[in-house]
Amino acid sequence: MLANKGRQAGLSSVAVSRRKSDYDDSGEQVVPTSNLASAIKLIKELQSLLGKKP
Repeated sequence: MLANKGRQAGLSSVAVSRRKSDYDDSGEQVVPTSNLASAIKLIKELQSLLGKKP
């Protein structure tokens, strides 16, 4: 499932695997909960600029 989402986003399987490994190894949240809403808003804005649907 994660690989499919990565492909849909135009990411290579190696990049997805590396990021997942980094996330698993860190033991921390990638985006602190306090920043989640602003991060989601920024992602949607960037997707809009790239012409991708969220």
